[in-house]
Amino acid sequence: MSEYAPISTYREVISPPKWFVVAIALLALAPLWGVQAALRDDSLSTARRVTLTAAAPVVAGMLLWLALVGSHLTVEVVAERVRFRFGPFGRTLRSNDITAVTAEPYNAWAFGGWGWRLGWGGAQAFTVPFLRSGVMLGTARGRFYLSSRTPERLAEAVRYVAHLGTQ
Repeated sequence: MSEYAPISTYREVISPPKWFVVAIALLALAPLWGVQAALRDDSLSTARRVTLTAAAPVVAGMLLWLALVGSHLTVEVVAERVRFRFGPFGRTLRSNDITAVTAEPYNAWAFGGWGWRLGWGGAQAFTVPFLRSGVMLGTARGRFYLSSRTPERLAEAVRYVAHLGTQ
C-alpha cells in the first residue's frame, strides 16, 4: 500500500518534453516552405500551383494540431471506467473488465516507439516520448500500457475502481 489514502478518482495529463513539441511543431510547418518553392517554380502548371498552395496549409495545420494537441496523453480513472486518450482519440475501459494492474517501466522495443502503439499479442500502448514509467492493465480483450509520471498512484486508483485490492 502506498503512503497515500485510497483514491477513487485520478486524472493526469502527460506532456512530452517541451523541446520535442517545438521540434515537431517546426517540422509541421515544413509544408509551407514547399508552397514558397512551388510559387517560384515556373515549370509547374497553374493547376498544380493552386493544388500545392491549397494543400500545404491544410497538411501543415493537421501536423501542427497533432504536435500541439495530439501529443498530450490524458489518463482518467473515474467512477467505473478508465479512459486514456491523445486529443479526441483513445479508449475507455470499464473497470469491471480490468483483471490485472501493474506499475512497470516502458519497453519501447516491445511496442516500436511512442504514441498509440500495437505490440505483440494485441497489446496496446498509449505512451509519451521519453517517459519510461507507467502502468500495464490486463483485460479479457488484451493488455494496455499507459504512461504515467506517478504510476503507483495510477495503479492504486485503477485497483480501487476495479475492486482488485492491493496487488
